Amino acid sequence: MKNFLDAVRSGDKLNAPVAIGSKVAIVSEMGNIALRVGQRLHWDNEAMKFKEEEGNKLIGLQYRDAWKLKKV
Repeated sequence: MKNFLDAVRSGDKLNAPVAIGSKVAIVSEMGNIALRVGQRLHWDNEAMKFKEEEGNKLIGLQYRDAWKLKKV
């Protein structure tokens, strides 16, 4: 992360291309998700999701409901 932020600020080269860093982050997160669900998961690279629904439940962010303002 430090190298990325430094490169953005200074225009210097990254230690690795963004595409490679993205793949490394995805693989790391896939391992974390498999550990959390406690089973082997299979990744569908074209669909960018697991074949098992248990793993897909942990992909992405869960947002809370939007703020609602009371009418005055």
